[in-house]
Amino acid sequence: MIPRKGLVSICIPTYNGADYLQEVMGGILAQTYRNVEIIIVDDNSTDNTLEIAREATRNVSEVRIYQNSIRKGLGGNWNKCLEMATGEWIKFVFQDDLISPDCIEKLYELAIQTDKKMAVCGRTFLFHQNVSRAFQENFLNYVRNNSIANRFPDSSGVVLAEDFARHAEEYPVFNCIGEPTAVMFHHSIISRFGYFNTDLTQILDWEYWMRAAINEGFCFTDEKRVTFRLHHKGTTVQNRSEAGLLDLIDELIVYHELYYSPHYAGFRNRMKLDIPVKNLIESKLISQYCAIQSIIDQYPENERRSYLIEKYRFKGNGNPVHPHRSPFTVHRSPSTVNGER
Repeated sequence: MIPRKGLVSICIPTYNGADYLQEVMGGILAQTYRNVEIIIVDDNSTDNTLEIAREATRNVSEVRIYQNSIRKGLGGNWNKCLEMATGEWIKFVFQDDLISPDCIEKLYELAIQTDKKMAVCGRTFLFHQNVSRAFQENFLNYVRNNSIANRFPDSSGVVLAEDFARHAEEYPVFNCIGEPTAVMFHHSIISRFGYFNTDLTQILDWEYWMRAAINEGFCFTDEKRVTFRLHHKGTTVQNRSEAGLLDLIDELIVYHELYYSPHYAGFRNRMKLDIPVKNLIESKLISQYCAIQSIIDQYPENERRSYLIEKYRFKGNGNPVHPHRSPFTVHRSPSTVNGER
């Protein structure tokens, strides 16, 4: 498929998103950048999400609404959006997030001006009253510590690939870019670097940004053009309440991909010139596996967890696990996540 030049595919993955979808759609339909298609992929919702989506877009010509026949889970639903997108650019908007009317226009202009394949904007946060004060404080502290401004203080709108690679050496599992609603990326990112890794539970967006930025860099603006909403139904809040083993497995996967995936070959070539960093990534991969093994007996037996731990364990200095294909084609394994955030 040849992407349609200048077209932005607005991808909206949904699952039981009736609470906020009407408001979200209002912001999408008010965009000042008009060359867009709207793609809504519903992951077999049990509420009236689809009815709201159809009603909100009934006068929109460039819209496609699709419902999965069986649940694909978080990453699987995101990937279905990417499969359906025909635009030159991809812009995710989640079912409970908000974007300013000029969000897409400004990100598109920024990407064209800087000749970068990924554009990022600042975001504000809207906490539902049922989210605890402790969670809010911890979340905002994490965001401040891992902001682009904090991690790249000398960058003025562009982070080069080599600078991001140095960042990834030091902070490989901390998301400094943000959630998908804050990002717009070129369709060629999919053909070059594949799809979201559905084996990840919480940081699948970060690993995808890292996979792209470590090779391409990115451009950014501190202007806050999106609002990320957190509430008790959102996967971000749910997953943080289930932290521990899931976090360890996510980090194990990231270290494994840095060490083995062909998408990080340039990163590894750079590490060869910096043996301490290479040894550090290797030691983190091994220690993460050992940490999981030390606590796994505390959790009920789970076939999927066992599969992931075996798949992503340290395997020595041999070839990548899947040397004959991209490891991030669309996975068909079941997801453990029930939300669409």
